[in-house]
Amino acid sequence: AGDSISVSIGEEFLISLHEPGASGYLFDPVLPADLVSLVSVTRQASVAPGADGTVLFRLKAERVGTGELTFELRAPWEDDAASRISFLVSIQP
Repeated sequence: AGDSISVSIGEEFLISLHEPGASGYLFDPVLPADLVSLVSVTRQASVAPGADGTVLFRLKAERVGTGELTFELRAPWEDDAASRISFLVSIQP
């Protein structure tokens, strides 16, 4: 896992990732069951057409525990992820 995140149960938090523009590849979250929930996804395109953008994942800590949040960069037409970014999340009472 990469960076570590520590939050309290019930707290919402953001993960911001750099997403390649005009390639068709998008980040897809793989979240530990019932540890966190996905509240929303916001994609922010660059001003320049085809340029890279940012994707914001708003997540909510659902229960006390520790787990890995993985975001897979993939194209809809491919079975395997091109890359993965992981975070270790620790949820406190």
